[in-house]
Amino acid sequence: MLNVEDFVDIFIEEINKMKNDLIEYFSISSPRNLIESRIEYEFTSRWLSLDDVKDKGSHDELDKYTFIAVDSSYQGSSYAHGRSLYVIRSIAIDSGGRTYRDLTLEYNASQRPRTLSNVVKLLAESSEYRVALRAIRSTNGIPVVLLDGSIYTRLVHLPTEHPADRHKDVYLRAMQALINLIDELRSRKGLLVGIVKDSTSEHLRLALIKSTIISLLSDDDLLQKDSISAFFKTVRKKIARLDDNEIKRIIRDLLRRLRFRESDYYVIMRYAKKPGISRPLILGCLRSRCLKKFHIIEKRGVLNFVTRTWRRHIEELGDDKEKFIKEACKTLLRLKTIPVIFTTYVLPRFGEPPLRVDVLVPEVRKSFFSFHDVNFVREIPEYVKLVLNRVIDDYVDVTMYNPLLFAAHRLAKITKREFKLYEIALRNMGVNLMPRRRMWVA
Repeated sequence: MLNVEDFVDIFIEEINKMKNDLIEYFSISSPRNLIESRIEYEFTSRWLSLDDVKDKGSHDELDKYTFIAVDSSYQGSSYAHGRSLYVIRSIAIDSGGRTYRDLTLEYNASQRPRTLSNVVKLLAESSEYRVALRAIRSTNGIPVVLLDGSIYTRLVHLPTEHPADRHKDVYLRAMQALINLIDELRSRKGLLVGIVKDSTSEHLRLALIKSTIISLLSDDDLLQKDSISAFFKTVRKKIARLDDNEIKRIIRDLLRRLRFRESDYYVIMRYAKKPGISRPLILGCLRSRCLKKFHIIEKRGVLNFVTRTWRRHIEELGDDKEKFIKEACKTLLRLKTIPVIFTTYVLPRFGEPPLRVDVLVPEVRKSFFSFHDVNFVREIPEYVKLVLNRVIDDYVDVTMYNPLLFAAHRLAKITKREFKLYEIALRNMGVNLMPRRRMWVA
């Protein structure tokens, strides 16, 4: 019988064949070429020191705010009859130590395993928004809600029906809960903040390549384009008419570079020479599949989109379908009230991974779903400075990058042992949970 050790010889053969390629592919310090130098220049000019956002005024302002950290966790199993059970827990904890809890028991099934994981993820996000709303309404200070994860990722879920036994409309439920949270923050002049410790996004890289191209073409008019797709379409037309073959070659190489994955984390670890922050970006919806869905809404109308997209769910509702259609249309139209995001990266300590910080300011009027671009801001808004001051001051290390979020995570975390206790309780009630195998853990 083969053991793991029996593969060591062919593993060594394989890595010896591709050793150099592997080293180069995963390196963050490969030799600089002209394009690398151009991007590095753009990066360096937009890499700010921590002192650029640290000022006494911002620290004094912090006393007016109540910070609320929110996180969720879930565990689940599938059973022999093909049905699944999940327990979703979320918690909010404010800077005064007060906690607020929410729990969702979800039973569901789908012929597509990924569908269930998506449904549960959206239910967990909905739970986070609800518990955050309760915490906000229980505080007297100006609320700043801290989410564990990117706000951008939460906004670009596809508006679609999920082919599951229950909660086919979970997208609408999650977006409605988020809109309610944003509306409450708007009424209290609060902020919604997402902090990511392991971001794989490429928004900073995209903005740097944009800036490099604008610099090469010496054309500030490109900044006036209303979308990232319009920008690159215009660039391709301009380089086709260029006489300078060297600039034409560089820009084409930059455009080709966009086809390959290079995260913002990679960019920062490659070019940053000291702790600091990236100049914040103003960010709208860039996900192509999401944009196509909203283009269909604009073209065919929201009523047509709702009745076509959630057709099966509507068929199952019977007499309640008119109410659902009305509420669904209202939710999709209200998505336009969600503002753009300010996003930046913070490197509190050189050599450690950067944190991505998304700041959503409800008072900003520019709509996330109407702005399809990413641009550097000229001046850092005071509310972004305020958030960054808190993020920098609270940073301990890679593990405890934010103590309040760390506490929320520990309190919300549901273990396998706890889930088994929930299963025992349900079986004692007569619920037929036929053992099969562990399906989903998060």
